[in-house]
Amino acid sequence: MTKSRIRLLLSTGLGLGLVTLVGCGSGSGKVPVSGSVVVDGAPGALTAVTFWCDDPNAPSGGGGRVMTNDKGEFAIGEKDKDTGLPPGNYKVTFSRFVDATGKPVYGGGKKSEAKYEVPSKESIPEPYRDRSLTPVSAQISRSSNTFTFEVSTKDR
Repeated sequence: MTKSRIRLLLSTGLGLGLVTLVGCGSGSGKVPVSGSVVVDGAPGALTAVTFWCDDPNAPSGGGGRVMTNDKGEFAIGEKDKDTGLPPGNYKVTFSRFVDATGKPVYGGGKKSEAKYEVPSKESIPEPYRDRSLTPVSAQISRSSNTFTFEVSTKDR
């Protein structure tokens, strides 16, 4: 093997090692993430949960969004399938629309779909919806990937 080929292999290996050290990256090594959302002490049905990578050195696109079921539960990815989210630190935001009675509904869609939607309004306070203001974060790793997020719509 020539010296230039050895240098190429070493630099490639070093480069790949550095890529895997950055959190929230894309590619392999993803872990399934699951949990639940509780809004004012009750299951956060039909709540959109968005994970925003909180690592400024991570490649763009690291993160994900999922909708909770009627029990407030969510799951991103499957075990042993290299799906889910890359390990790292995330800011977490929430959004949920409710009808006039306070019942969670699918809403906030495109104007072109408005005629198919129940009239609704956002029920989650802005600090929980804004990536830069949210007090909620998650550190995702292979050993820490199940979360319960509590959100309060009452004045804090």
